[in-house]
Amino acid sequence: MIDEEAVIQVFCMDCKVFRPFTRDDMTTLAEKVGRDYSLVNRRCRCRLTPGCNGWNRFMFLNGVMRHLADNEHFDRWISSD
Repeated sequence: MIDEEAVIQVFCMDCKVFRPFTRDDMTTLAEKVGRDYSLVNRRCRCRLTPGCNGWNRFMFLNGVMRHLADNEHFDRWISSD
């Protein structure tokens, strides 16, 4: 993602906040978990809005913003939220 300069966005379906997942964010994450780490099928507790207990999910730009999750994971997340 870093080398390809991927356009990634992080969002929360609970608080409805979106923001770019910047190159600095990607570099910081790579330093923490390694460059082979993938955001595909990943989510984390909301860090976009203080007090929000939702889940942050990731999307990438490929003409339009697309979820970085396969249908199985995304459907499971939606049903558990």
